[in-house]
Amino acid sequence: MGFLPSWASSNVLKDLDNNTFAEYDDDSPIDIAVEESVYLNPSSKHLDKLQEMNNRENVVQNAGWLDPCPQKIDQIDSKGLKVQVNICGSKWCSLRKAAKDIVLRD
Repeated sequence: MGFLPSWASSNVLKDLDNNTFAEYDDDSPIDIAVEESVYLNPSSKHLDKLQEMNNRENVVQNAGWLDPCPQKIDQIDSKGLKVQVNICGSKWCSLRKAAKDIVLRD
């Protein structure tokens, strides 16, 4: 049993190499200067994305979302909640809808 799927015959793989990666030549030596420039010289698209991310981080920071929480966070029981009433999902859905309607009505 081989590692490749049954449809991956040598002809199919050769065809995939020829069609999919026509501009990519993995058999030639790597040009280090070209390879590094791809990562070291960002495009305008990357710079725009970086600017957008910085703007959003600034908004989040100025809104105080990254500040430490002033309230003490209670310990959470790792054993979970013991439900005292066992109700099916459709019943919970109808109870939730009724409670929501009461809140929205007021």
